[in-house]
Amino acid sequence: MEACANARACFDRCIHLARSTGMERARCILVTVGSTRFDSLVDKVLSTPFLQSVFKLLGPQAYVLIQYGHSAVQIPKNAVHGSIQGTDGVEIHAYGQLRVFLFAFTSDLRALMETVVLVISHGGTLIMSLIHISEPT
Repeated sequence: MEACANARACFDRCIHLARSTGMERARCILVTVGSTRFDSLVDKVLSTPFLQSVFKLLGPQAYVLIQYGHSAVQIPKNAVHGSIQGTDGVEIHAYGQLRVFLFAFTSDLRALMETVVLVISHGGTLIMSLIHISEPT
């Protein structure tokens, strides 16, 4: 994963990878607020327009991982408890097969960051972790 100049460039890269490589990773997005409360970001990525855009651009197999921290989140009644890479949360389906996994915290956010093509964050110390992951090895 390379560092992007801006959010639009990252999203464009995500779309390109999803369409050109067929990699499952290219269909995964991680949204994280870290240990803070950021209701407006969480509300935005759970909104119908955002999820419809993800569905339209990345297809029905897209996966949106949302780490909501201390944000106030309304867990839908149709949510199913589950786990991803040892992180407990709930999964919902939107617009067919589009999957959304909601979780408060994880012991290994870095591992999740390494499995997605796009990370959406409010900033903070997470930026340094992303830069480190983005460096060529």
